[in-house]
Amino acid sequence: MYYGIDINIEAIFQGNKRFPSSHINLSIGDIEEECLTKISAMPNPVLFDYILLPDVLEHLSNPEKTLKYLKNFLRPEGKIFVSIPNVMNWILMRDLLLNGQFTYTDTGLLDSDHKHLFTRNEFILMAKRAEYSVVEALMTDAGKVTDQDTLDFINRLAEFGQPADDFKAFSYYFVLEHKKND
Repeated sequence: MYYGIDINIEAIFQGNKRFPSSHINLSIGDIEEECLTKISAMPNPVLFDYILLPDVLEHLSNPEKTLKYLKNFLRPEGKIFVSIPNVMNWILMRDLLLNGQFTYTDTGLLDSDHKHLFTRNEFILMAKRAEYSVVEALMTDAGKVTDQDTLDFINRLAEFGQPADDFKAFSYYFVLEHKKND
């Protein structure tokens, strides 16, 4: 059985149209409000093998609380897959250093709906506080930077102590699992 929750009614409509099945349950709602209640109300509590949070956490009022709560619905061997935009991307750093500002837009790294901004390190700390182990961290777009001026700029940023790839990454993908007791 598959369950999907989205605040976007069009996404749910398209999902139901594309996957008309009794094995797929798509519902509209806000994961922080009613949807966690809906999941809680499912019979015998439903335990998931996988929970997908693609570009979700940065839109929530309390992403850490949501991660902690979702552990109640994850099988002991289950995994949570998360993607987040990287606020340390070189484009944002350049705009901040050159113009002293960053501008929110309708989509992208500074989507105007974002309530939280994450770096790789900040997300990993939050995941640990929510009692998860980060079993994998991947980045997107790290290899797309090719012009020498940009590479020089990124290398100058890296002199402050963070890896150059952290400035190249557009977004991160994390795989989380229940924290193992040591």
